[in-house]
Amino acid sequence: MRNLKNLLVGCLVLISSISTGPADAEKLLQGAVCSERVHELTSDINWYKSLDKAEEAAQQQGKLIFWVHMLGKIDGAT
Repeated sequence: MRNLKNLLVGCLVLISSISTGPADAEKLLQGAVCSERVHELTSDINWYKSLDKAEEAAQQQGKLIFWVHMLGKIDGAT
């Protein structure tokens, strides 16, 4: 249950950082806020680098896979 909570928190962090329109386009987050969000997202969730391994673990544990595909680095240093 804790993993599900962590996953949901990570999703909310991602959703809250996505711009919803032109009014939000000019807002910038301070570096400390971004760093905090990245740390929360990357440390509380067990991320797999291999889809095959994630599928195997999900099948063994009877869980779903949350797929995130990104270009660049999550910390913004792309």
